[in-house]
Amino acid sequence: MELTIHVNDKLKLYCKTFLGSHHHDIINLLYQPIMGLEATTLYFTLWSLVNIEKGELIISHRQLITFFNWDLKKLVQVREKLEAIGLLNIYYHQSQGYYIYELKQPLNAKHFFCDSNLNIHLLYQVGDNMYEYLEKKFIVRPLEKRAKNITKAFEDIYQIIDNVNVIEGNKEYVTTTINHFSVPLNYDFDFELFSLFVQKQFVNLDRMKQTVKDAIVKEAALYQFDPQMMSRIVLECVKGDEIDLDDLHNTARYYYKRLKTDRQLREIKPAMTEKEFSSQLNKKRLTNKEKALKNYKTKTPIEWLSLLQHNTEVPSSMIEVINELYNDYKLPSEVINVLIEFVRVRNDGRLPKEYAKTIASSWIFNNINTAEKAMEMVEQIQQKEKEYTKRGEVAPTYKKPRRVVDVPSWMKEKKEEEVSKVENETEVDLDELKTLLDSFK
Repeated sequence: MELTIHVNDKLKLYCKTFLGSHHHDIINLLYQPIMGLEATTLYFTLWSLVNIEKGELIISHRQLITFFNWDLKKLVQVREKLEAIGLLNIYYHQSQGYYIYELKQPLNAKHFFCDSNLNIHLLYQVGDNMYEYLEKKFIVRPLEKRAKNITKAFEDIYQIIDNVNVIEGNKEYVTTTINHFSVPLNYDFDFELFSLFVQKQFVNLDRMKQTVKDAIVKEAALYQFDPQMMSRIVLECVKGDEIDLDDLHNTARYYYKRLKTDRQLREIKPAMTEKEFSSQLNKKRLTNKEKALKNYKTKTPIEWLSLLQHNTEVPSSMIEVINELYNDYKLPSEVINVLIEFVRVRNDGRLPKEYAKTIASSWIFNNINTAEKAMEMVEQIQQKEKEYTKRGEVAPTYKKPRRVVDVPSWMKEKKEEEVSKVENETEVDLDELKTLLDSFK
């Protein structure tokens, strides 16, 4: 029913629930990115008025808008955001001529992320990284499976009282009501095509519950998966004819992260092709340093990592590190390649994320944007650490390793050349030289 609202119209605040600190966290972190700061402010203000009054409160709309310095039109626009997202119900009392504002609790975290479709809107508002961060904040670690429940039962401590008449009545009490709010899901998902994919694997969709089917569509909408991709995800979660919804969500999220990482890594291109490098250097025989430079310049970070570990598959944890170095620190692929080898040599083949990010931050500050500059920086670090070690001091470079640090092969060749030069030098006898000079007089 459409009504023309006036500033002098009365409104009555009403609630049959309460708002706790946990609800504040859910509103601020999960709802606010979707509905905005103004709707969040209105929601908390209405709750404050209810809590202070400790009962039913009737005020005019004119009095309400004084809290926000809004006009009536703006109040209605912001209020409608609360209505549409399931936090406020509006009623009109025709005989008394006033509005009723029923305040509602937000969804709990599990319903928000799994049952409401609001998680899809949150993802689009805050992006992938922040979405994962927020979701983790509301995930509870399960109890250890080996732990045995030894809690006392009620009858072990308290006496059971019989023969007491309980007064029954239709009374409502303040409670933590579960809000079953759900957003209509307008996602064009071809369920028939999905059925064809899974039926080939002998999955009977007729026995699948409607709640599971709805969950499949929600996950497809959340991560923008097509029917073929969702069929692969579902087949991993099927146990008999049952699908655990938590397992479905976790598997879908894993596929999404993996696909996202693959897409982003495909964007990383080498600095140049091997043909371009050869024409630029114009040499047939390359030194170890030049061979290393060729790899840095002509390989992607994933190709270089795989080569360093004898052409084996690169772990996903290392891929994530490379992804951050490229996307967050904007390092060129050739610089990332030098950094990868430098970090792995100093950490027994590992690629610790925070250690790599520390070096990346330092190299950005020092304007290291080519492989040549990065290699020069590595040489300087090694030389500085060697000088400090001779003096029995700790070098003011990156985290000091607890073992003898090896150096890249291209640096070994340089040291060997220096040693060779020293060995080829002939010692001169000064007295003999003086005698020789005197003979010419």
